This record gives sequence, C-alpha cells and structure tokens, in this order.
Amino acid sequence: MLAKARAVQAVWLPGLELTDAHAPALAALVREHRTLQALCLERNGLTEPGLLQIAAAASGHPSLNELRVEEQKRPLSSAALAKLLDAMEATPTLAKLGLGALRDEPLAMRWTELSQKNAAHVRKCAALLKTSAAGGGEIDAWRRQLPKSEAGSVATTATRRTAEAPPAEARGPKQSPPRELVVSESLKARVALVEQPKAGPAGSGLPDPSTTAAAAAAAAAAAMAAGRAGRADSNPPPAPAPAPAPAPAPAPAPAPAPAPAPALHPNPGPTPDPDH
Repeated sequence: MLAKARAVQAVWLPGLELTDAHAPALAALVREHRTLQALCLERNGLTEPGLLQIAAAASGHPSLNELRVEEQKRPLSSAALAKLLDAMEATPTLAKLGLGALRDEPLAMRWTELSQKNAAHVRKCAALLKTSAAGGGEIDAWRRQLPKSEAGSVATTATRRTAEAPPAEARGPKQSPPRELVVSESLKARVALVEQPKAGPAGSGLPDPSTTAAAAAAAAAAAMAAGRAGRADSNPPPAPAPAPAPAPAPAPAPAPAPAPAPALHPNPGPTPDPDH
C-alpha cells in the first residue's frame, strides 16, 4: 500500500514486532518517498543489520525531520548508533533522532551537537521560505550551502510559493495620483517682479537696493489687491437695507377759542348833583 502511495509525509510503525527481515522494505520506503518527514520504528525487534540499512537510506534525505528507533528488544550497538549519527550529520533537516538513553559519552555529545545544529538549520530554512515570496536572492545564496538533494527540495518549495504569491504592486499600498498645482495670475506677477534682475551700482554686480525695495513694495501691493479681490469674490457685499418709511406728520394743535368780547354799555355821563 505504501509503495503505491504518493506524497507520504509520516509513517508510524511502533510496537509491530518488526525485525531485520522488514528492513529492506523500510529502507525502500525512505528512499522512494522524498516527501517523508517522520518515521517511527520504536519498540520493535530491529538489530544492527536492519538499522544500518535504514540509516543508509535516511542519509541525505531532502525532507526527513524525525526518525525514532529507540526501545528495541535489544540495545542498539555502537556501530548502529554511529551510522545513525552519520546519517543525521548528512541530513540537515533531521533535527529529531530518537536513540534512547546513550551510555557512550562521545556518542551522547555528538548527538547533542547535531540535534542543536540541525534544529537551527530547520528554523533558518523555515524563515527563508517565509520571505522567499519577496525575492529569491537569499534563497539562491542559501541553496549553495545545502546538499544537492536538499537544495532541490528547498528550491522547489520556494518556487511554488513565489508563484502563488501576489505581485508586489498588489501587496503595496495604493497611492493617490499627484495633485495638480494651480497658480493664480497675481502670484505669477509677484514672482516675476521679485525674480526680475536689477542692475546695481556700476561695477558692483549687486542689485539696486531702491529698485529691489520698489519691486517688493509693488509685489506686496499686488498681493493685498489680490487678497481683497479674492475676499470680495468669496464674500459678496450684503444687500442694502431698505429705507425706513417716513413717519406721519403730527396733526396741528386746535386754535385756542377767542376770548369773549366785553359787554357794551352806554355811557351814562356824569351823575347829576341833587343839590343843583
């Protein structure tokens, strides 16, 4: 079934009583499936001959990241351990090699160093693959440091991710078109007056101060006139208020009534003296 499968990434066969008789098939599985990332063979009956075949198949694998062969029925021999560590050194992606407890101190130190080195390699590879969509310069430099088989795998993955990535113009922020600068006629007149060269005193090569001052005054006057015109255009004068209606003339006071004329009595003349 595994022989016909495609793109196999993980195979777990722990505790299945596998022996050295199954080693050729297991080695063929590792060699044929270049996408294999994890293989677990712990708690079986593999010995030195079978482990040597599996180690040879795993050496230089382009994507194998984990291989577990600990807890076999018999302790692993020093030759099998050394061969498995050689395969780990030849496979930078193999960051997890399960060998169980190592009593040999040099082998234990070598296993620790290779585990740390390959783990750092895997982290760096993952970071480069994440940034490969932006450009392939770093990927090309990194490929030159890898084995041929692994370099091909990294290049294939980077090429696929680059092809799937959106173009740079689609990822960048959308920029608005530049705005057109509108210059008024009054400003053009000011610039022309200020930038017009004036002749200074004879032989001095400097502009005439009086002429320059006059030009500056003319420019300032033009600016003030333009400002007033702009304000007049933007703020039209208010409509004149209607004239108030004239108040009605007061009625003339009535003429006073004429005083009554005194009564007219005839003059009786002098009163006659009774003695006469």
